[in-house]
Amino acid sequence: MVKLEYIIKAIDEDIKSHQHLRFNKNCLPTFNKFHEETCGEKPRKREKAIITDKDGNIIFTRTDNKKREVDIGWDEIAEYTMNTGNEVYITHNHPSDNWRLPVASLSRADMNCLTSNYMEWDEQAQDFKRIYPIKSISMESPNGSRMTIVRGDNFDVEKNKDFRKASDFLYGAYKIYKDSYNREYENIIMDALENDSPIRQKFVDNDDYEGWDAYCHQQVQNKLGRFEQTENFKNAQKYFRENNCKLTMDYPYEYTVEI
Repeated sequence: MVKLEYIIKAIDEDIKSHQHLRFNKNCLPTFNKFHEETCGEKPRKREKAIITDKDGNIIFTRTDNKKREVDIGWDEIAEYTMNTGNEVYITHNHPSDNWRLPVASLSRADMNCLTSNYMEWDEQAQDFKRIYPIKSISMESPNGSRMTIVRGDNFDVEKNKDFRKASDFLYGAYKIYKDSYNREYENIIMDALENDSPIRQKFVDNDDYEGWDAYCHQQVQNKLGRFEQTENFKNAQKYFRENNCKLTMDYPYEYTVEI
Protein backbone atom coordinates (compact mmCIF):
# COMPACT_ATOMS: atom_id res chain seq x y z
CA MET A 1 0.00 0.00 0.00
CA VAL A 2 1.40 3.40 -0.98
CA LYS A 3 2.05 5.59 2.02
CA LEU A 4 0.04 8.79 2.35
CA GLU A 5 3.20 10.93 2.49
CA TYR A 6 4.25 9.69 -0.96
CA ILE A 7 0.80 10.47 -2.37
CA ILE A 8 0.94 13.99 -0.91
CA LYS A 9 4.43 14.49 -2.28
CA ALA A 10 3.36 13.30 -5.75
CA ILE A 11 0.38 15.68 -5.72
CA ASP A 12 2.60 18.54 -4.59
CA GLU A 13 5.13 17.86 -7.34
CA ASP A 14 2.33 17.70 -9.90
CA ILE A 15 0.99 21.06 -8.74
CA LYS A 16 4.48 22.54 -8.85
CA SER A 17 5.11 21.22 -12.37
CA HIS A 18 2.04 23.12 -13.57
CA GLN A 19 3.76 26.27 -12.35
CA HIS A 20 6.46 25.68 -14.96
CA LEU A 21 9.10 25.21 -12.28
CA ARG A 22 11.35 23.14 -14.49
CA PHE A 23 14.33 24.85 -16.09
CA ASN A 24 13.64 25.77 -19.71
CA LYS A 25 15.58 23.19 -21.74
CA ASN A 26 15.50 25.46 -24.80
CA CYS A 27 18.01 27.67 -22.98
CA LEU A 28 20.47 24.84 -22.31
CA PRO A 29 22.53 25.06 -25.54
CA THR A 30 22.94 28.83 -25.14
CA PHE A 31 23.70 28.62 -21.43
CA ASN A 32 26.19 25.77 -21.92
CA LYS A 33 28.02 27.70 -24.62
CA PHE A 34 28.13 30.72 -22.33
CA HIS A 35 29.48 28.51 -19.50
CA GLU A 36 32.28 27.24 -21.71
CA GLU A 37 33.19 30.75 -22.87
CA THR A 38 33.24 32.29 -19.40
CA CYS A 39 34.21 29.38 -17.11
CA GLY A 40 36.04 26.94 -19.38
CA GLU A 41 39.74 26.65 -20.11
CA LYS A 42 40.41 30.29 -19.24
CA PRO A 43 37.78 31.55 -16.79
CA ARG A 44 36.72 35.13 -17.47
CA LYS A 45 38.06 37.61 -14.89
CA ARG A 46 35.05 39.94 -15.15
CA GLU A 47 31.38 39.26 -14.84
CA LYS A 48 29.17 38.90 -17.89
CA ALA A 49 25.46 38.16 -18.24
CA ILE A 50 23.16 37.05 -21.02
CA ILE A 51 19.39 37.44 -21.09
CA THR A 52 17.51 35.09 -23.40
CA ASP A 53 13.97 34.50 -24.57
CA LYS A 54 12.06 31.23 -24.09
CA ASP A 55 13.75 29.74 -27.16
CA GLY A 56 17.26 30.44 -25.86
CA ASN A 57 17.89 33.36 -28.23
CA ILE A 58 20.07 36.05 -26.67
CA ILE A 59 18.16 39.33 -26.53
CA PHE A 60 20.53 41.27 -24.25
CA THR A 61 24.17 40.93 -23.21
CA ARG A 62 25.65 42.71 -20.23
CA THR A 63 29.36 43.09 -19.44
CA ASP A 64 31.24 45.04 -16.83
CA ASN A 65 34.97 45.54 -17.22
CA LYS A 66 35.36 47.63 -14.08
CA LYS A 67 33.65 45.69 -11.30
CA ARG A 68 32.97 42.10 -10.29
CA GLU A 69 29.26 42.57 -10.91
CA VAL A 70 26.99 43.48 -13.76
CA ASP A 71 23.78 45.49 -14.06
CA ILE A 72 21.22 43.29 -15.83
CA GLY A 73 19.33 46.35 -17.13
CA TRP A 74 15.92 46.08 -15.46
CA ASP A 75 14.32 48.87 -17.50
CA GLU A 76 15.12 47.18 -20.81
CA ILE A 77 13.95 43.80 -19.53
CA ALA A 78 10.67 45.29 -18.33
CA GLU A 79 10.18 47.09 -21.64
CA TYR A 80 10.85 43.85 -23.55
CA THR A 81 8.18 42.01 -21.55
CA MET A 82 5.72 44.88 -21.92
CA ASN A 83 6.16 44.82 -25.71
CA THR A 84 6.21 41.05 -26.23
CA GLY A 85 4.43 39.54 -23.22
CA ASN A 86 7.35 37.10 -22.87
CA GLU A 87 9.48 36.25 -19.85
CA VAL A 88 13.28 36.22 -19.88
CA TYR A 89 15.93 33.79 -18.61
CA ILE A 90 19.23 35.02 -17.21
CA THR A 91 22.61 33.48 -16.57
CA HIS A 92 25.92 35.03 -15.62
CA ASN A 93 29.38 33.94 -14.55
CA HIS A 94 30.99 34.45 -11.16
CA PRO A 95 34.70 35.27 -11.68
CA SER A 96 37.28 33.78 -9.32
CA ASP A 97 40.69 34.99 -10.61
CA ASN A 98 41.41 31.73 -12.44
CA TRP A 99 40.79 29.64 -9.31
CA ARG A 100 38.16 26.93 -9.45
CA LEU A 101 36.68 27.24 -6.00
CA PRO A 102 34.82 24.27 -4.46
CA VAL A 103 31.51 26.12 -4.19
CA ALA A 104 29.81 29.18 -5.62
CA SER A 105 26.35 30.57 -5.07
CA LEU A 106 23.90 33.05 -6.46
CA SER A 107 24.18 36.28 -4.51
CA ARG A 108 21.26 37.82 -2.64
CA ALA A 109 20.97 40.47 -5.38
CA ASP A 110 20.90 37.71 -8.03
CA MET A 111 18.09 35.88 -6.29
CA ASN A 112 16.05 38.92 -5.43
CA CYS A 113 15.94 40.05 -9.07
CA LEU A 114 13.38 37.26 -9.58
CA THR A 115 10.91 39.29 -7.51
CA SER A 116 11.27 42.41 -9.71
CA ASN A 117 7.88 43.34 -11.13
CA TYR A 118 5.71 46.06 -12.57
CA MET A 119 1.98 46.68 -12.54
CA GLU A 120 -0.11 46.22 -15.67
CA TRP A 121 -3.80 46.85 -16.23
CA ASP A 122 -5.83 43.69 -16.73
CA GLU A 123 -8.76 44.62 -18.94
CA GLN A 124 -10.65 41.40 -18.22
CA ALA A 125 -10.29 41.66 -14.45
CA GLN A 126 -10.62 45.44 -14.53
CA ASP A 127 -7.76 45.69 -12.10
CA PHE A 128 -3.99 45.95 -12.01
CA LYS A 129 -1.87 42.79 -11.83
CA ARG A 130 1.79 42.21 -11.14
CA ILE A 131 4.01 41.12 -14.01
CA TYR A 132 7.28 39.30 -13.28
CA PRO A 133 9.51 39.44 -16.39
CA ILE A 134 12.36 37.25 -15.05
CA LYS A 135 11.49 33.55 -15.07
CA SER A 136 14.85 32.15 -13.92
CA ILE A 137 18.26 33.28 -12.76
CA SER A 138 21.38 31.10 -13.11
CA MET A 139 25.01 31.38 -12.05
CA GLU A 140 27.92 29.71 -13.84
CA SER A 141 31.04 28.77 -11.84
CA PRO A 142 34.55 27.86 -13.07
CA ASN A 143 34.24 24.67 -10.99
CA GLY A 144 31.77 23.39 -13.61
CA SER A 145 28.55 24.04 -11.72
CA ARG A 146 25.40 26.00 -12.48
CA MET A 147 23.03 27.12 -9.75
CA THR A 148 19.52 28.06 -10.88
CA ILE A 149 16.34 29.34 -9.28
CA VAL A 150 13.15 29.16 -11.32
CA ARG A 151 10.18 31.31 -10.31
CA GLY A 152 6.84 29.51 -10.35
CA ASP A 153 3.82 30.98 -12.13
CA ASN A 154 2.01 31.24 -8.78
CA PHE A 155 4.73 33.33 -7.17
CA ASP A 156 3.53 36.60 -5.65
CA VAL A 157 5.60 38.98 -3.51
CA GLU A 158 2.57 39.69 -1.33
CA LYS A 159 1.95 36.02 -0.57
CA ASN A 160 5.49 34.62 -0.71
CA LYS A 161 6.99 37.03 1.78
CA ASP A 162 9.51 34.43 2.97
CA PHE A 163 11.32 34.39 -0.37
CA ARG A 164 13.97 36.76 0.96
CA LYS A 165 14.40 34.58 4.03
CA ALA A 166 14.99 31.64 1.69
CA SER A 167 17.59 33.60 -0.29
CA ASP A 168 19.27 34.76 2.93
CA PHE A 169 19.35 31.17 4.19
CA LEU A 170 20.95 29.86 0.98
CA TYR A 171 23.63 32.55 0.99
CA GLY A 172 24.26 31.99 4.69
CA ALA A 173 24.57 28.24 4.15
CA TYR A 174 27.07 28.94 1.40
CA LYS A 175 29.26 31.51 3.15
CA ILE A 176 28.01 33.22 6.32
CA TYR A 177 26.81 30.71 8.93
CA LYS A 178 29.20 28.95 11.29
CA ASP A 179 28.30 25.68 9.61
CA SER A 180 28.37 27.17 6.09
CA TYR A 181 30.04 25.11 3.40
CA ASN A 182 32.89 27.59 2.98
CA ARG A 183 33.68 27.66 6.71
CA GLU A 184 33.43 23.88 7.04
CA TYR A 185 35.70 23.55 4.03
CA GLU A 186 38.30 25.86 5.61
CA ASN A 187 38.07 24.00 8.93
CA ILE A 188 38.73 20.65 7.30
CA ILE A 189 41.68 22.10 5.34
CA MET A 190 43.15 23.57 8.55
CA ASP A 191 42.66 20.23 10.29
CA ALA A 192 44.58 18.54 7.48
CA LEU A 193 47.41 21.08 7.81
CA GLU A 194 47.66 20.45 11.54
CA ASN A 195 47.09 16.71 11.73
CA ASP A 196 48.22 15.35 8.36
CA SER A 197 51.68 16.96 8.35
CA PRO A 198 53.55 13.70 7.47
CA ILE A 199 51.32 13.23 4.43
CA ARG A 200 51.74 16.89 3.47
CA GLN A 201 55.51 16.59 3.76
CA LYS A 202 55.52 13.80 1.18
CA PHE A 203 53.73 16.08 -1.30
CA VAL A 204 56.12 18.96 -0.47
CA ASP A 205 59.20 16.76 -0.91
CA ASN A 206 57.98 15.98 -4.43
CA ASP A 207 56.98 19.59 -5.17
CA ASP A 208 53.47 18.25 -5.69
CA TYR A 209 51.42 21.09 -4.27
CA GLU A 210 48.55 20.35 -6.63
CA GLY A 211 48.52 16.82 -5.24
CA TRP A 212 48.28 18.21 -1.71
CA ASP A 213 45.38 20.47 -2.73
CA ALA A 214 43.63 17.48 -4.30
CA TYR A 215 44.23 15.44 -1.13
CA CYS A 216 42.73 18.20 1.05
CA HIS A 217 39.75 18.56 -1.25
CA GLN A 218 39.12 14.83 -1.09
CA GLN A 219 39.04 15.01 2.73
CA VAL A 220 36.28 17.61 2.38
CA GLN A 221 34.36 15.44 -0.07
CA ASN A 222 34.63 12.49 2.29
CA LYS A 223 33.15 14.50 5.17
CA LEU A 224 30.78 16.95 3.49
CA GLY A 225 30.15 15.90 -0.08
CA ARG A 226 29.35 18.68 -2.53
CA PHE A 227 27.36 21.71 -1.45
CA GLU A 228 24.12 20.44 -2.98
CA GLN A 229 24.46 17.21 -0.97
CA THR A 230 24.45 19.00 2.38
CA GLU A 231 21.45 19.26 4.68
CA ASN A 232 21.62 23.06 4.53
CA PHE A 233 21.28 23.10 0.74
CA LYS A 234 18.37 20.67 0.87
CA ASN A 235 16.68 22.87 3.46
CA ALA A 236 17.20 25.85 1.18
CA GLN A 237 15.49 23.93 -1.62
CA LYS A 238 12.58 23.27 0.72
CA TYR A 239 12.27 26.95 1.65
CA PHE A 240 12.24 27.99 -2.00
CA ARG A 241 9.61 25.35 -2.82
CA GLU A 242 7.43 26.74 -0.04
CA ASN A 243 7.68 30.10 -1.83
CA ASN A 244 6.76 28.79 -5.29
CA CYS A 245 10.32 28.63 -6.60
CA LYS A 246 12.75 25.84 -7.38
CA LEU A 247 16.47 25.75 -6.54
CA THR A 248 18.81 23.39 -8.40
CA MET A 249 22.53 22.78 -8.83
CA ASP A 250 23.68 21.14 -12.07
CA TYR A 251 27.02 20.49 -13.74
CA PRO A 252 27.29 21.49 -17.42
CA TYR A 253 30.96 20.52 -17.15
CA GLU A 254 33.01 18.20 -14.98
CA TYR A 255 33.36 19.31 -11.36
CA THR A 256 36.91 20.64 -11.05
CA VAL A 257 38.47 22.28 -8.01
CA GLU A 258 41.77 24.18 -8.04
CA ILE A 259 42.53 25.68 -4.64
